Amino acid sequence: MAVTTTTTTAVKKKRRGKGFFSIYRLKNLAWSIFRAALIFGVCFVIIYPILLRVTLAIRGTDDIYNPLVVWIPMNFTWDNFSMAMEFMNYQRVFFETLIFASVLTLIQTLICAISGYSFARLKFRGQGIIFALVIFSIVVPPQTTIISRYMFFLNFWPLGGISLINTYWPFIISSFTGMGIKMGLFIYLYRQFFRGMPKELEEAAMVDGAGVVRTFTRIIMPNATPMIVTVALFSFVWQWNDSYYATLFITSANLLSIRVLGVGAEAYIRFGGIFVDPNEVSLIVNAAVMLTITPLIIMYLFMQKYFVEGIERSGIVG
Repeated sequence: MAVTTTTTTAVKKKRRGKGFFSIYRLKNLAWSIFRAALIFGVCFVIIYPILLRVTLAIRGTDDIYNPLVVWIPMNFTWDNFSMAMEFMNYQRVFFETLIFASVLTLIQTLICAISGYSFARLKFRGQGIIFALVIFSIVVPPQTTIISRYMFFLNFWPLGGISLINTYWPFIISSFTGMGIKMGLFIYLYRQFFRGMPKELEEAAMVDGAGVVRTFTRIIMPNATPMIVTVALFSFVWQWNDSYYATLFITSANLLSIRVLGVGAEAYIRFGGIFVDPNEVSLIVNAAVMLTITPLIIMYLFMQKYFVEGIERSGIVG
């Protein structure tokens, strides 16, 4: 009797699976359509601002008031990019910003790696309290501490009240002391990554006579390449796009070039004084924005493998 029931059930399932309009195929088709619509909607929301800026950047002035032009311009032109590069002095500004952001990225990546390894593997007095302060620096908005930071560098007391405003030192000192942009988050990412590494690697190094420094430089760091790339990418992008601290610590026109790409090119273009129509200015501004974010997009395309691997191995989700 049991054999007959099993056979009958199998035959019914086989019959339901036959035909184009079977329940199984309809369920798969409905799920595929829903999944495709959901992915397309999310991607469109993310990519829409970039697509809009691209269409405006390559649009000619004749298309500004043309009601027929919505996405695809009728008068395609590269003049907006050439004019934006001219007003921004893009070549000089690009390399100066690249050097500035790269130096801060190297400092932050190294300092955060040392701090994260200390919290993950070493035991010292007050470790829990110090790490709680690190988490506190992530939670507290930077606007609440910006006045104290400005006054600290305006009258830098270790040097007898010397002002460091309009110099590179506020950024460098903040990076060395772990108070740079998002460094609390970077320390937390490193800590989570190092805690997931097997302790047998360090124990084997200790058996061979390696100390903490040698273990960190020869064993830990070579195996932390995904997280190093992830933190470096985050740090570089935030330094590249920084406008908050740049406009606070840098106000001199002589040093303005290090913050042009982060702050934006609209001020430079408006100061050109040759445009009257604000819509025409917007075309140049969008071209300048594309010139600013294109290096970041190219960098991510080459580093996305390590970026995704570092996020997965750190245990950070959501």
